[in-house]
Amino acid sequence: MERQPDRRRLRTRKQLREALFELILENGYDVVTIEDITNRADLGRTTFYLHFKDKEQLLLQSIDEIANDLISQIDPALLFFSSENLEYKRQNLILAPVQLVFKHASENANLYKIILRGEGAFKISNRFRSIINIAAAQIMAVRIKELEIDQPSLPVDVLGNFFAGTLLTLVTWWLENDLPYSIDEMANMVRELVLFGFSKQFPIQNSPT
Repeated sequence: MERQPDRRRLRTRKQLREALFELILENGYDVVTIEDITNRADLGRTTFYLHFKDKEQLLLQSIDEIANDLISQIDPALLFFSSENLEYKRQNLILAPVQLVFKHASENANLYKIILRGEGAFKISNRFRSIINIAAAQIMAVRIKELEIDQPSLPVDVLGNFFAGTLLTLVTWWLENDLPYSIDEMANMVRELVLFGFSKQFPIQNSPT
């Protein structure tokens, strides 16, 4: 029989994680101490060191968990588009994964804010960004295949990184401004920007002759 996770252990780790997130958002990563974290979580230092060696490990493991959770949801979303309905795939290939990103960000807002503000060591924020870049490149590659394009005019890794950078910037803005648009509205706007860029919003007028 598969052993069930220790609920007390999970609860303790969650308390420490949430305490760290709150303190980083209030004061910045660099000044937060283990004592600050344990005081906020109302736990002892010994308890902290039973689970983590330092605050960096606590934050890194939190990022790994959230990133792995996001990727586990995006992969099935891409596989879903093995449908024979090509037009449906063309319309929704970008939309569905982007909806997942905004939904995931809203559910884990504090950690996203920390990562996207660049708090903590470079490797902490860079780890999450690199995962998003990989996922974005996968989305671009699948879209190219479904549209039966032999070779796009720009390299796929460039397209993926551009898409990821745009998405991360918008997620940051969205969270920092208290979610001014719904998840579906944001996903549709991102899809339109990716597919049409600014040309649809600001059509170039023919200059007078």
